[in-house]
Amino acid sequence: MRYAYFACVSYVDAQVGKILNELKKLGQADNTIVIVWGDHGWHLGEHRVWGKHSLMEASLHSTLII
Repeated sequence: MRYAYFACVSYVDAQVGKILNELKKLGQADNTIVIVWGDHGWHLGEHRVWGKHSLMEASLHSTLII
């Protein structure tokens, strides 16, 4: 299950890279704000949890990249 999760993260990373490269190619990189907002992901065995919902601190954080 971890490999599948990491493959998903890698795929999304590659897609964001394609978007950023295309913005540079079109000359719009300096005129564009890119915002990436994600959820907190999955527990992959941490704290004996295999899932998405818990009250552990890691489950309550989400990613925001500007």
